[in-house]
Amino acid sequence: MAEKNAAETSEKMDKVIHDMSWGSVSDYHEAQKQRDLAEEANKKADMAKELSQSFDELMDELEKKTAKSKEVIKDKAQDFTSMVDDIIEREKQNFKKKDQASMEELLNDLEKESKKKEEKRKIKRH
Repeated sequence: MAEKNAAETSEKMDKVIHDMSWGSVSDYHEAQKQRDLAEEANKKADMAKELSQSFDELMDELEKKTAKSKEVIKDKAQDFTSMVDDIIEREKQNFKKKDQASMEELLNDLEKESKKKEEKRKIKRH
């Protein structure tokens, strides 16, 4: 009787599953495996898409920071160039003044420079 009940149950299950367009129990399990694989593939595709978007966002942020850094460096370089130009112009003016200076003024300037150099040497020794 148990065998008969098992056979009837199996037939009914096969019929129900077949009616659900899967065919037999093994077809149902195979279809379930396919659905599981498809779901896993979709999850991986979604994860890859999210990672790609995150990577793109990071690259955009890096580009913005790089552009900003380049701008800052450009500004600093312009400031430095301007400062150097000012120093050169000042030295030109000082040189012109020395050409017109009296001998006594030139000697005083030389003495001052000599003292400064001597002080720097003393500082370096200590």
